[in-house]
Amino acid sequence: MAYVVNDDIPTNKALVHLEECPSYPNLEPKNPKDGGRLGPYTNREEAFDIARATGRRYVRRCENCKP
Repeated sequence: MAYVVNDDIPTNKALVHLEECPSYPNLEPKNPKDGGRLGPYTNREEAFDIARATGRRYVRRCENCKP
């Protein structure tokens, strides 16, 4: 199981997803300045560390896949 982070600059969020999350592929940023995808990471703790390191105000897990 792998974890990925969606760094969303406009909403000031970094969301951790399971790589196979059905909503994750639809989160491709429309513009590079809007953020991007980070990962994959092999463990949950590493993914959350990376998400926190983005400096986003909101660091959360995806409510669809609940990693």
